[in-house]
Amino acid sequence: MCLAMAAVVWSMAAASATGQGDPGVVFEAEVVQIFVEPDSLRIEGHYFMRGSGDREQVVLLSYPYPQDSRLAGARTLTLEAITEAATCPPNFSERNDGRGVRWWVPVSPGRRVQVYTVYRQARLENFARYIVTTTQAWQRPLARARFEIYLPEGAHPVEFSHAFQPGEGDGGPCWVYEENDFWPERDISVRWE
Repeated sequence: MCLAMAAVVWSMAAASATGQGDPGVVFEAEVVQIFVEPDSLRIEGHYFMRGSGDREQVVLLSYPYPQDSRLAGARTLTLEAITEAATCPPNFSERNDGRGVRWWVPVSPGRRVQVYTVYRQARLENFARYIVTTTQAWQRPLARARFEIYLPEGAHPVEFSHAFQPGEGDGGPCWVYEENDFWPERDISVRWE
């Protein structure tokens, strides 16, 4: 029963830097798609985690939005979790300061959970940014990371933060960056014209 599950607070942005004990979850991989739309970005994220605690629990994760003068407000549209033994659905709540969203995700010891979310962020320029440097706070690299950027038809990239290459994704032709043991020092970003 959801209300009987223990709650553990853990921040994707602050993680082990908070000095907390076992967070109840190990973040292992991510696949992120960034769709550039006429006035906004649509980010679809697939995050792969494993329960690491000693009991079934709901883990509170803090998911940050990029704060950048070239971007404006963001809002989460959906949050889903696929688990082997979920006893309740995930839930989310926007932070009052607009800097992110809180997720409540059910996890079970040793079991995998895949979290899928979609958020939108207004853009003021031909620029996109996605936060990945929070990985540092987990004090371990992600086993795998994949990022796909879908630029508008006719747009040409001017600058990428990482070594993106032309490729194919579920949404068709895109720019792709993949890495194993991903522990980045800068966020994902792209400028285009």
